[in-house]
Amino acid sequence: MNNKINAVIFDFDGVLFNSEIVWKKALIEANKKFRFDPGKDFASWSCGRDEKSIREYLKSKFPNFSVDDYRDFMINYVREKVKDKKITVKKGALGILKFLNKNNIPIAIATGSDKDRVCDLLNYKNIPLNLFKSIITGDVDIKRKPEPDIYLQTCKNLNVDCSKTIVIEDSPNGIMSAKKAGCITFWVPDVVNVNLEIQKLADFRFKNLIEVKRYIEKYFLD
Repeated sequence: MNNKINAVIFDFDGVLFNSEIVWKKALIEANKKFRFDPGKDFASWSCGRDEKSIREYLKSKFPNFSVDDYRDFMINYVREKVKDKKITVKKGALGILKFLNKNNIPIAIATGSDKDRVCDLLNYKNIPLNLFKSIITGDVDIKRKPEPDIYLQTCKNLNVDCSKTIVIEDSPNGIMSAKKAGCITFWVPDVVNVNLEIQKLADFRFKNLIEVKRYIEKYFLD
């Protein structure tokens, strides 16, 4: 059986960068400031989704609440942390990117985050944008996670078969999206809760990207 992979696609927040914890803190601060509670499942539901769909959801559920002010506060909170370089790279991220590039395995990013923040974080950590053969962000008009479109389009951009492509995700929406696209789904848990039913969808589970690199090196290279 030929296990060689064609490409590796990374989610961004919570996979390459420790930014999900910052979003979690932003949610806590926003809830305090606006004296608002979007519900205990909101953090998990919103993880991996684009800003437009999040605002539409909140406006439909809370029509009398200042959703735009609330979300703007959260986004500005995170932007300040990016500007202050408070968001760190995930354990093993730089190593696996270097390893994949060295072995000529195409790398891509598929995320609901906005392009400016993605580019800012990569630049701050001196990670070249041209290292990634495709970057799809929340600014692109495409159906978002948990729909498969973002991964189907990324594989199309890379001209690779989804069934031979690894996706690395941390969130329920991301896992569902990758599985619907027919990709090999690696789950690396972060701060977002993933229920048991969604956990079972992932093909493999790892503690961090160091373990992912070792596994790819052992089982998915010639």
